[in-house]
Amino acid sequence: MVNLKKPTLYYIKHPLADGELSQQALATFTDEDCSEYRSEYDEYLNTQHQAVKDMSVLCNECITYIKTIFGEGHDGKQIRYFERNIRNGESFTDQHANKYPQPENVDRKVQEARKKYCSFLGQENAPKVGGEDTLQEINNAVSFLLKRGLSLNTDFTVSNSVSMAKTLASQDFDDSVVSCDEGTTLVQHNVMMLDGTAFPSSSFVVTPKGGNKFSLKSVDITKDYEDWSDEIKGMMDVGASYAVSFVERDEPTFKVC
Repeated sequence: MVNLKKPTLYYIKHPLADGELSQQALATFTDEDCSEYRSEYDEYLNTQHQAVKDMSVLCNECITYIKTIFGEGHDGKQIRYFERNIRNGESFTDQHANKYPQPENVDRKVQEARKKYCSFLGQENAPKVGGEDTLQEINNAVSFLLKRGLSLNTDFTVSNSVSMAKTLASQDFDDSVVSCDEGTTLVQHNVMMLDGTAFPSSSFVVTPKGGNKFSLKSVDITKDYEDWSDEIKGMMDVGASYAVSFVERDEPTFKVC
């Protein structure tokens, strides 16, 4: 059996290796991120150069084997087909050479994106990404997921970070609000009314109903039913539902109605 040495490739794991990132996503990267990508790219280049050399040796050996199979001095279609594929960059090392954007192009695109968008970061009128998600909400969602031990571009991407963060936050919420005879409070969560005021979590026990819904019962002995606002009385009558938001911070806010 012929012992052939397969060239070794290096795969960049940094999120800036994704050449399809939108300008909105690029605007969220820092100078440090760009520096980290450049370091990884340099390591990729060193490995890639050696891989190209190893592939050249491998191709020359293959031509020798082809001539051995079809006869010494053979220069027929088999060799011409093989050489044409190599010239056209069909080897996996050649394909890998075009896989990642060059650092200087990444730096330029990040600077252009930040110049265009970063003045909006953290503001209510931040530009929209995916129709609904603001840059600040994406940043907060990514931070939340990273703190949960997930890896960007492995477990989630920039584009689905908000939806994944909301899903995990909803699961945490439902798991913590365990249904029992006495119910449970929401004091461990940041729960807000739609008008931005805090929900009086310590005044109620709740029972989950599934589908981001729960019933609630007042345990505040200082208040009668009529003392509550019409909005809260409506929740007491027919139940409440909640939506998850990462607009304000990198921990979920549960907005109830």
